[in-house]
Amino acid sequence: MKSIYENLSRGTQEFPFERYDFDVNQENLVLTQTHFHNEFEILAVKKGEITLLLEGESIILKDGDIAFINPNEYHALKTTKGLAVYTAFVFSKELITFPENHFFQTQLTAKIFSGKAKLPTILSQKDSLYQKIKNPILKMRDSYTAKSPMILSLLVELFTIFLENNMLIKVKNQNKKIPDYIKLCIDYISENCEKNISLSDLSTLSHVTPNHLCLAFKNATGLTPIEHLQVIRIKKATRLLLETDFSIEEIAQKCGFQNVGYFIRVFKKQNSLTPHTFRKKMAI
Repeated sequence: MKSIYENLSRGTQEFPFERYDFDVNQENLVLTQTHFHNEFEILAVKKGEITLLLEGESIILKDGDIAFINPNEYHALKTTKGLAVYTAFVFSKELITFPENHFFQTQLTAKIFSGKAKLPTILSQKDSLYQKIKNPILKMRDSYTAKSPMILSLLVELFTIFLENNMLIKVKNQNKKIPDYIKLCIDYISENCEKNISLSDLSTLSHVTPNHLCLAFKNATGLTPIEHLQVIRIKKATRLLLETDFSIEEIAQKCGFQNVGYFIRVFKKQNSLTPHTFRKKMAI
């Protein structure tokens, strides 16, 4: 069964740091599905808005906002009003790991790694330390190159600011996670999206009532189970349109749509183009 744990290679083995740039203009576009990884992630919004779904909480990030995602926090991203220009930095905990008795390690990183504390979730322009924290992040964005010694020094500078200004947040409930039955449903949908899956099927799988499942699933991911299923199906359909010569009807069936007309409507709602137009446009 496919897991929502994201295990991707970042940068190089010697310097596990990766930068991702995004520039999209489409309302309610799912940018990343619900997942988690054991790395830090920093989001820096340049223009527009994005919705960060973090551990069941929906957070709107606007122009200039900076968000910090701690290791193993479940999260997803989608656009809100349309325009979204932002940069994501994902990097290994190893880059800020120090010897066991090092002050930096005992007072900061060890607390985060153990789940006793975490970085603040969001920093906006109204925060007093905003400019001080923004500077090293902008430098990382503007001077990024693989294995850059400057990147490492900027990370240390950034985390030093957190430490000097007591910005770590104590975690009161270290066991707050997406419920296992929600993760089970997410994994099942990812593995079986071509099947005829109903809310009743997922309710039986997770041993909770349909209403309870629908509310809990939306609270955790920002989507209902069926909305999430449609996103997964359209993601698969997009890949088949680009990578195969299957007809629109064949792709609809392979992605769990019994009615090709309904498939076309759902695809157009998510991509603003019909499957045929999308394939034709991408082939140019």
